[in-house]
Amino acid sequence: MMGPNDQTRFTTESFTMNRSRVSFLATLAIFVCTSSYGALVTLINVDITTPTAVVFTSTTGVSDVTDTSSVSVDGVTLEALFSTPPAGHVATMGGDLAPFAGGDTYDRETNLSTAANLNLYTNLGGTTQTFTFGIRAFTGSTTINLSTATFQAIGDSGNIRVGDTGAVLGIWFITGVVGGSVPEPSTFAMFALGCVGIVVARRRRVR
Repeated sequence: MMGPNDQTRFTTESFTMNRSRVSFLATLAIFVCTSSYGALVTLINVDITTPTAVVFTSTTGVSDVTDTSSVSVDGVTLEALFSTPPAGHVATMGGDLAPFAGGDTYDRETNLSTAANLNLYTNLGGTTQTFTFGIRAFTGSTTINLSTATFQAIGDSGNIRVGDTGAVLGIWFITGVVGGSVPEPSTFAMFALGCVGIVVARRRRVR
């Protein structure tokens, strides 16, 4: 029979073990989302901490498809990136963000095609964009002044598509600190669990 002290110690140890298990599962889920297991992975992180200098950074995430159907002037589209877009926005951008397997560096951005989307492309770029399944999709990074736009929430994600209507390569993911606040851990936990669900669903579909 356990005394009061034993019960307290048992409860504390159980809580610590459960918390450790949750932390482990969340870490595992994030690992699955950023590895090549057939699920869409994060290809570009979008840091919105500074609206006048939003940073788009490529990850080592791999393309979900093989695609050579477009050229650099078509670029790629980050779908539903904005909740309030910078209407009619077209601008030159610097940096070295580009397709990893082949293609010109993106030097223009616009959201004219669909209000919530952002298109990154190369002005007058005629080089074929090459994306290969299982191979890193992008390299480099770029910084854009998007202070007139309102982004989706930190922790949100969406599709990255070839051109305006081409194949989906992977996803973008919003990071950063806005207004001095850090997103709740539950936001990232929900994202991680969602990634696990995507992996399971896709594996079942493949079978």
